[in-house]
Amino acid sequence: MSSSKVFLKWCAFAFISFCVNCPAAEIPEQKDGLALWYNKPAEKWEEALPVGNGRLGAMVFGGVQQERIQLNEESVWAGPPVPEIRAGAYEGIVGARNLIFEGKYSEADGTLKKKVLGSEMGRSYQTLGDINMIFSLPQGAVSDYHRSLNLDTAIATTTFKAGDITFTREVFSSPIDQVLVIQLSADKPGSVTLEIQMNRPADFNVHTKGNNIIEMQGRVTQKGRHPGVKYCARLLAETRGGKITAGEKTLNIQNADSMTLYLAAATDYNRANPFNPLPESSPQQTCTKQLKDAVKKSYQKLCAGHIAEHQRLFRRVSLDLGGHEKRNKPTNERLEEVKKGGSDPDLAALYFQYGRYLLICSSRPGDLPANLQGIWNQDMSAPWNADYHTNINIQMNYWLAEVCNLSECQEPFFDFIEALVPSGQKTAKEIYHCRGFTVHHTTDVWLWTAPIGEPLWGMWPMGAAWCTQHFMEHYRFTGDKQFLAKRAYPILKEASLFFLDYLVPEPNTGKLVAGPAISPENKFIGPDGKSAASDM
Repeated sequence: MSSSKVFLKWCAFAFISFCVNCPAAEIPEQKDGLALWYNKPAEKWEEALPVGNGRLGAMVFGGVQQERIQLNEESVWAGPPVPEIRAGAYEGIVGARNLIFEGKYSEADGTLKKKVLGSEMGRSYQTLGDINMIFSLPQGAVSDYHRSLNLDTAIATTTFKAGDITFTREVFSSPIDQVLVIQLSADKPGSVTLEIQMNRPADFNVHTKGNNIIEMQGRVTQKGRHPGVKYCARLLAETRGGKITAGEKTLNIQNADSMTLYLAAATDYNRANPFNPLPESSPQQTCTKQLKDAVKKSYQKLCAGHIAEHQRLFRRVSLDLGGHEKRNKPTNERLEEVKKGGSDPDLAALYFQYGRYLLICSSRPGDLPANLQGIWNQDMSAPWNADYHTNINIQMNYWLAEVCNLSECQEPFFDFIEALVPSGQKTAKEIYHCRGFTVHHTTDVWLWTAPIGEPLWGMWPMGAAWCTQHFMEHYRFTGDKQFLAKRAYPILKEASLFFLDYLVPEPNTGKLVAGPAISPENKFIGPDGKSAASDM
């Protein structure tokens, strides 16, 4: 996937997606001008508002009669088999190299495709599923609608008036308590009545437990193939006033004053060894513990702890470019004015902070790194599988980490690249007869490093070198000599060893050259007039 494509994708997501009411004195103050807001619900997924705690995310649509909250857990992946190193790949590398030296670039591409590059795998990061809420609202027109995402508190809020009652809904994903929290309230007692459902496009079973829990579980596949992680998502409802009853697969809430939903989710994915999953009972046990711990706290305490932890990272950087007078306009209207040539420097500042917000919410220490879509994805087959493209896309996610004072958010990226080393060493040895480690243009949570696809993008063993630059950049910003000695230097050495052996003398000049390889997703026309990608 090209860097321009992913940049435009992220820009579109940020701009299209482009105030909170926790009722407690202990809630930290909120800064003005740091909210994306709209005067109508989201009509499509890209318009919904993202929340996340690094691992567990949701897209909040802000519907009135029906509300959809689309869920993600970072390790919900379809599984093996993964791409393998092809037998005889080294001979293919040598053969292609010799053809390049002879100026036969197109023939070299053909050799690489025939002998080195494996087929691409149709396996994706997937949605965890949806929470759907169907409300019974009083008669009367809906008015005073407001939907917002406060970047400073990381809470999505929807408010509106139906009849003479004002309803408020708040959603956040707590990095402290590791649960998604949904608070539903009204300014008139007994007004919260709804039905709650959970579902997923495929590979799921839903049932209720007791009178206030819905559980969804299953095993992820890709259209029935590539069995992957086993998962559990458990939703617990608590009300103030009113009554909860459980159907076979739904919860029904009647005439509550307010209600809090807690969503916990986990899989059996084992970061230490992905091919040795955690015990089968692990996802359910994790959900049980997280919910048990969360419901011990008041909503106010959950909310305050969440905000304080988010602001610990978010408030390290402020940016004021002026132009505050347009904050009273919905974000989508401000964007349309800029598209027509208008000036709105405050919108640019908001966009900058939105980028920081998205990294905080999709990459915290101990998590998997942010993928092509952060953690937010509604599909079973995501664009480009929402995987980890090392030919610039994963690096782009983390370009802002150090310069925007979010150094800790890069930890998942470091952990992931280090986890690729064993596979990358095998690939370097068997395909190239080189020391060190190498990574090709893409990988995923199963940590494979073999080359796949067409020469135009697949014949690119530079991923390790490109990724390990971030280790040195981290040291330059932090001055952490222990990190340099224990983590940066060892992995930089492994990446360098590969290139020391990968370099070969050019027959005519004797100078050391690297190849066969490509400039990611670029072609050229050889002297024979044929299109090719591979060169030295």
